[in-house]
Amino acid sequence: FRATFVPRPPRILASAEQLNFGTACSGSGASLQLQISNSQDAQSPLVVNNFSLFDSGFSLVSPPTLPLTLAPGASQSLTVRFSPTASGAAAGTLVIGSNDPELPQLPITLSGFGGSPTIQATANTSRTPTLIFATSTRSGSTSTWAVTISNPGACILYVHPSITGTGGTWKLVLPSSYINPFTGG
Repeated sequence: FRATFVPRPPRILASAEQLNFGTACSGSGASLQLQISNSQDAQSPLVVNNFSLFDSGFSLVSPPTLPLTLAPGASQSLTVRFSPTASGAAAGTLVIGSNDPELPQLPITLSGFGGSPTIQATANTSRTPTLIFATSTRSGSTSTWAVTISNPGACILYVHPSITGTGGTWKLVLPSSYINPFTGG
C-alpha cells in the first residue's frame, strides 16, 4: 500500500469581519488597522493575490505588493482609510482574494459616517436684528452686542463673519449656510 502526505491547506484569518470608522470629516478622514494572517494549523503558505474595494470613500493605504505570501502563522497588517465623499452614512466592502480553498474571497464590511459642520448663530432677542448706535455717538464711543456662534455638527467649523455698515448703522454678517465640503454648496 502507498501513503501520500497531503499538507493542510492555507486558511486566511482576519482580525475583524467589519470595520466601523465612526464619524469622519472631509479633509481629515479616519484610518483603522486590519490584520490578516495564515492559520498556524496550516501546512502550506497563504498567497493573497488581490484586494478589491467596493464603494467610494474607502481605500488601502500603502498596500503590500501582490502576490503576498504568508507562511503558516505569519500575518500582515493593512491600513484601511475612510475619506468621506458625501455627508451621511457610507458603506463598503473590502474583498481579499487568496488561495484559501474554503474561503477564496474574504469580505470585510466597511462603514462610516461623513460628518459636516453646522453653523448656528443666536443673539440677544430683546434687541433689534440691526445694531443701531445712538445718533449722538461721538468718535471713540462703543456699543456691544453679544452674538453667539456655535457648531452642533461633528466637524470643525471655520467662521469668517464680517461687520458692514456706515454712519450709525452696522450689521454683523454671517454666511447664510455653511459651505458643504462635499458639494461646495
